[in-house]
Amino acid sequence: MRRTARASGAAGFSLIEVLVATLIFFIIAIGIIPLFSRAILSNKAGADATTISHFGLSRLEELTEPPFNSAIMAPASGVQEYYSKSDRVWKAGSVPPAGDPGFWIRSTSISQHSLADLEDDGVFDDPLPPDTDPIFVHLKQIEVDVSMIRDPQNPLGRRRDLDLRTIRPF
Repeated sequence: MRRTARASGAAGFSLIEVLVATLIFFIIAIGIIPLFSRAILSNKAGADATTISHFGLSRLEELTEPPFNSAIMAPASGVQEYYSKSDRVWKAGSVPPAGDPGFWIRSTSISQHSLADLEDDGVFDDPLPPDTDPIFVHLKQIEVDVSMIRDPQNPLGRRRDLDLRTIRPF
């Protein structure tokens, strides 16, 4: 004699087992979700750090190429530019016009010094005036400050700043 009917509960999963398994899955998923969101924030912070470093270093490199006494190396204080995301270039000014999203501002300062400035306290704290005879100028200090404008889409995001300084000898 053949048995055609199976005993109840012998095959498959019951509704309770499926619900318990689903509950366990959701508890594990809820524990892992913050890790993914933290990874996304860390990747964005890393991308911002790379961008800000590139923008600052590229400006320093631009100012180490021209001759020491060229017009571009004339003493200047706080020349500001903003990065136009639409044109992908730096433009003069500290505030981008409406419709041109710019999230980065770069300020460049150049001061000229004599080695005699080091004699009093060992710090270049007394820059020479712009009209100083070039024979008395021994080095130029270049400062580049890059900062991030707050992103209107992420008002709680951290602001990024980078200050670079180099000395260019004659």
